[in-house]
Amino acid sequence: MQEKRKIVLLFYPRTTNTSWYTVPLSLLAIGSQLDKKKYKIIIIDANIEPKYNKKILKLLQERKQNILAVGISSMTGCQIEGTLEISKLVKKNAPRIPVILGGWHGSILPEQTLKNKYIDFVVRAQGETTFKELLIALGQKKDFTKIDGLSYKKGSRIYHNKRRSFTDVNTFLPMDYSLVDVEKYIMKTDFGERAINYTSSYGCPYNCGFCAEPIVNKGKWSGLSAKRILDEIENLVKSYKLDSIFFDDNNFFVDNKRVIDFCTGLIKRKLNINWGPVNGRVDCLLRLTDEEWALLKKSSLKTIIIGAESGSDKVLELINKRISVDDTIQVLKKAKKYEISIESLLMVGLPKEPEEDLNKTLEFIQKAYTISPNNKVSVFFYTPYPGTHLFSMALMYGLKAPKKLEDWSRYNLRQGVTPWLSKSYRKKLRVILGYYLFLTFLSKNSRFIIKKGGMKGAILKLLNKLALYRWKRKNFSFPLEYYLFTLLRRFLT
Repeated sequence: MQEKRKIVLLFYPRTTNTSWYTVPLSLLAIGSQLDKKKYKIIIIDANIEPKYNKKILKLLQERKQNILAVGISSMTGCQIEGTLEISKLVKKNAPRIPVILGGWHGSILPEQTLKNKYIDFVVRAQGETTFKELLIALGQKKDFTKIDGLSYKKGSRIYHNKRRSFTDVNTFLPMDYSLVDVEKYIMKTDFGERAINYTSSYGCPYNCGFCAEPIVNKGKWSGLSAKRILDEIENLVKSYKLDSIFFDDNNFFVDNKRVIDFCTGLIKRKLNINWGPVNGRVDCLLRLTDEEWALLKKSSLKTIIIGAESGSDKVLELINKRISVDDTIQVLKKAKKYEISIESLLMVGLPKEPEEDLNKTLEFIQKAYTISPNNKVSVFFYTPYPGTHLFSMALMYGLKAPKKLEDWSRYNLRQGVTPWLSKSYRKKLRVILGYYLFLTFLSKNSRFIIKKGGMKGAILKLLNKLALYRWKRKNFSFPLEYYLFTLLRRFLT
């Protein structure tokens, strides 16, 4: 018997080549708002489904008459490749089925995105209501020209409906994790055997020069109430036997009262879970009192991720971060006092970032690990995102902005797309970030290998001493030990 409900196929393109895959919350956000009596929601995540294209092709061949639409969530970068792969597949095998793109990239560049012949609609910014209203219009063959937050094309012309008003996330239904196979996303972390990701807020009220948030959400932020977070997490813990939760919020610490109420609730409910990592701004964390830091520890917060960005105050001013390096150091020291580790995110390769600023960033990294060996530092090549303040500067420094949707797939935080950096400078950065950072500031696992002894421990100890010597002197010329390490890496790690 034919399924009465219309199928809504939601696709999440592959993100990275790592084994760290999280629940595609952007798809859960829109799928959870749909009436399950009217729609059969199928989510296919390329990160965990190795034959995702064959699975989608089979659906298109066998059930295309019942598929109402295909929705794809994509960020700028490698996900664009997967977006176009599946969009082409849909249009080749079932051209009547509309392809709807949501996520960061389409929200930033809806006009250019819709110039691609495989994309029919773009849902901009918050997509929960816009996507639902579009499905209703498509199903009833009604007019969609008045749906706020929607961009679309008719023939060769592209139209952009007015911006949708920012919506309080408390008005949305809870994310329905049963839409995916949760067991495939549960992972082992440093803080638990069964961890999963969750988000409690949307947007960000700050205006960093490198970030697309101010473009997409215009400085708006909305967070779930502490009670709702606690109710939802308690349900997840009981349903999936979780022992830890990590948060995908852009900034969990915007509202201090919400944070304190949440921590207090975790303790009162005796959920006995660890939580973190969770994102927080340095200036927000500086507002916390000693009593509030103590409460964070008591509630079993383990790690906070901060956007330290640079060890140079000049660079921090350039990117409008509104913090100083000393502010970040204060947070690191405070977190150490309460046994909470900090992961500092840093960027290198910005315009106007001379060798002096890079050295200051390397000095900051050393300070971070000196304060606590349990801290972590992740360093990325600066990537100019369209629409941001720094993107305009990057164009002045020689960046050639992609003219077509497919060209954005080459944007990569690890490799960089910055023409102002020389080949020798790029090579130096890759050696520093890919080798010396890893060998100078050893992970807990590497420290254990050295302590255990044996040939592996002895080699790792020698390489660690050589890396420390170079790091202290900022001398990374002729890195012979780097080539030795590349040969032995699999053996050592």
